[in-house]
Amino acid sequence: MGRLSRDKRDAYYRLAKEEGYRARAAYKLVQLDGTLDLLREARVVVDLCAAPGGWSQVVTKEASSLVVCVAVDLKEMASLGPKVTMIEGDVTAESTKLAIFEATGGQMADLVLCDGAPDVYGLHDMDDYMQTRLAIVAFDLAKVLLRHGGSFATKIYRGDGGSSSFFKDILGPNFQKVLCAKPRCSRAASVEAFAVGIGFFKEGSKNVNNTDRMIPFVACGSTSDLDADSSYPLGLFADYVLRDPVQLPINPPHLWADQRKRSLLPKEEILVQPLERRASRLAVPRDFKPDASVPLQRDNSGLPAPATDAVSLAAWLTL
Repeated sequence: MGRLSRDKRDAYYRLAKEEGYRARAAYKLVQLDGTLDLLREARVVVDLCAAPGGWSQVVTKEASSLVVCVAVDLKEMASLGPKVTMIEGDVTAESTKLAIFEATGGQMADLVLCDGAPDVYGLHDMDDYMQTRLAIVAFDLAKVLLRHGGSFATKIYRGDGGSSSFFKDILGPNFQKVLCAKPRCSRAASVEAFAVGIGFFKEGSKNVNNTDRMIPFVACGSTSDLDADSSYPLGLFADYVLRDPVQLPINPPHLWADQRKRSLLPKEEILVQPLERRASRLAVPRDFKPDASVPLQRDNSGLPAPATDAVSLAAWLTL
């Protein structure tokens, strides 16, 4: 979950921590299931691109007849309980497919989910293309894993590019019902939505009815759900309690850069804990100005090391 002040005022961000979910994205699946009833009869569920595990948490909570949930991601994940088998692997690799079948005991999946997204570039056409390619990869794997009549849901970016052909040319012939769903917890400014296929046709049978007609758009969630586009001040609620994230990242990419920066400091000047430990963080006053009378030390790389006082050190670490 995010570090921005906007995220910390976001109602779903705070609600996720209150209810024990690892990410606010968990409510996307909650609202998709509440409208489309994807999980009620699911016994075997495969969650692709699952880290940090919020969707798998929802699966174990909402799927009453669940036998096993398989969570797959390139990143390492903390344990999600006995009903979730975690696989660290690439969804495009043959070894990952074999590992999933081994985890399910050879059973076909009732539901395949994918909430993954590649790194965005800020270029709409490029981002739409990359997201559509990931959705196609997820569906190629789902075709092997799904039982006849199963369901599939994957993140897609709505646009004029590959997303429209993805619905009609790829999902349309393979499912009895295809729709585009947007959870209420997904911000209106976000172009993300979810392509959902219900009633999978196994073993080469095709559905010719979904290829030429318009794909329906469904808003998922009830009118009583919180507004994802509103930013609520923390002081608005008298009973607000500051909570740490449910699960801290395991070996996040930024940690290497943070450790490298700290390694440039003399040991006696390392006064703060890693950034993940919020309670040990040092706040930098808004009117802080470095003490010009204290000369900056420089290491072999030429980077300035901070002065010995804690405030100067905290300011340097936030550069």
